[in-house]
Amino acid sequence: MTKITGAEYVTSTGSEHITPAGGNIFADLGFPPSEAEKLHADAVLIIALKLALKDKAGADIPVTKTLPTQP
Repeated sequence: MTKITGAEYVTSTGSEHITPAGGNIFADLGFPPSEAEKLHADAVLIIALKLALKDKAGADIPVTKTLPTQP
């Protein structure tokens, strides 16, 4: 069983440290700042479009069926 307590979590084998995310997973993964910002902006846009399409259609629409994957 895992119990989260602040910046650490406790497992059956002991405590482990958790590093908080900075809000941009691509920066957290070590991408260069300019590339991380572009990837993050692209991801936010695709998520917003998918949510708008889902809301309009009332069902989950695979984003690959409705949006191009390359510019």
